[in-house]
Amino acid sequence: MRDKLIPPETGKYLRERFKALDKNVDIILFTKKGANNAYNELTRKFVAELVEINSKIRVRMYDIPSEHSSKYGVVRSPTVLIQPDLYNIRYTGAPAGEEGRSFIETIVRVSKRVSDLSQKSRDILKKLRDDWHIMVFVTPSCPYCPGQVVHAFAAAIERPELIKAEMVECMENPDLCQEYNVGAVPHTVVNGITLAIGVHHEGFFIMQLLTLQPSEEVVEGVEEEAGGVVAEYDLIIVGGGHAGLAAEIYGGRVGLRTVVVEKGTAGGLVALTPTIENYPGLTRVGGRALVEMMVNHARNYADIRENEEVVEVKLGRFVEAITSRGTYRG
Repeated sequence: MRDKLIPPETGKYLRERFKALDKNVDIILFTKKGANNAYNELTRKFVAELVEINSKIRVRMYDIPSEHSSKYGVVRSPTVLIQPDLYNIRYTGAPAGEEGRSFIETIVRVSKRVSDLSQKSRDILKKLRDDWHIMVFVTPSCPYCPGQVVHAFAAAIERPELIKAEMVECMENPDLCQEYNVGAVPHTVVNGITLAIGVHHEGFFIMQLLTLQPSEEVVEGVEEEAGGVVAEYDLIIVGGGHAGLAAEIYGGRVGLRTVVVEKGTAGGLVALTPTIENYPGLTRVGGRALVEMMVNHARNYADIRENEEVVEVKLGRFVEAITSRGTYRG
């Protein structure tokens, strides 16, 4: 008997999870011999074992090139399509590692023919008029990536006539990652435009899609609508030194709408230090150069508001940080 890819405990969990399946789910796997062979085999075993766990999951496998790969425009191996007669949901690369979670969740939602988005998000998506191609770049070890992938696939389930959603695994598709300048993951691209780095809450993600604006521009729009008085965040960090920037990065990566408010220039006293020696990973570096690296890294995940001093913090139902320019509510 061949070794199982899915451990017994995970198999037990999946049997329970798949009790929620309603309609059959068709999965099509495309592979090309000589291209990512290890990932091809891993994906074959994974989907075959899912069929053994629940018969409502039905799998077909085709070669690249073939009549079927041409029909669906598949050129990369492996590629997995989920219910392609109804939805444009695609895994370009194996649903391996952490992405196994998004794969299972998507199977359940497709089987139920529901996006499981909130009513507010569904109402926003009703306003769509144009075609969207959402690409979420991931790596198998990224614990935050499945959340962003699920958001994209949920949008494709909700508006299948307009939205194509695709997970792109970077290790198997390095040329695509280079083409779209992917550094940190998850990295979300919509119609060729980088929209987000990191995972965002569902509502914020959907609003970004509607406006096709990066996260910081969506927040700016919220401020303008509120008369420049109140901006709402999940995490407000007072002070933009190296500790504040580190907190900002991790807040953004776990999906929190995060802002750093700094009364001076981001980077703190490190920027005033001529030379820093034996900083982890750097034998010798100028303080200003190190700060620039920190700030550029942090801006990928959240907002940095410089030259804005917090003059009061109010604690109550919400936390409010009041500055000379307005109020940040969290």
